[in-house]
Amino acid sequence: MGFRNFGLCAVASLLLAICPVASNAQPLTSGVLPHFTVVSLRSFDPTPTQIDNPSYPVSITLKHAVAGSPTHYRVSRFSDFRDATWLLYAPAPVAQVPASWFEPFSPPRGLDRKVVLYFQLRGKNPNAGRPVSNVTNPLTREKTLKVAPEFLNSKTLSETITVRIWG
Repeated sequence: MGFRNFGLCAVASLLLAICPVASNAQPLTSGVLPHFTVVSLRSFDPTPTQIDNPSYPVSITLKHAVAGSPTHYRVSRFSDFRDATWLLYAPAPVAQVPASWFEPFSPPRGLDRKVVLYFQLRGKNPNAGRPVSNVTNPLTREKTLKVAPEFLNSKTLSETITVRIWG
């Protein structure tokens, strides 16, 4: 090993001894509850899933099964929910789906159209704002306190709704 490599190893060893990097994020032990799920979306079964000759907007009941205590829900035709806002939770919410959400099948099936609805719940985090962990920058020794978010989201489930148009 050359002198240059030896010098780099010595500096690296010294840095590790002064500020260990392996355990950078250290959980706080006092007053912090372990992470848990506030709400879990078990199933999503909107009704009806097939509509004949509808008038628009189409009313879709967003039937679902849930564990926990949801506070809000959102529904969208996009998996990233770019057009959705969080609404106050209701056990059987109804979405008014406009005609513009329905797209033709590919390959086409006559005048039939479809929409995939994405559904998600969230619940108030009982640990909101409480410390989760301290993170120390190994070079500056500056500490940052991470806190729990205000809400915890469920997984997203989706279902296809079909509109059949009779001539």
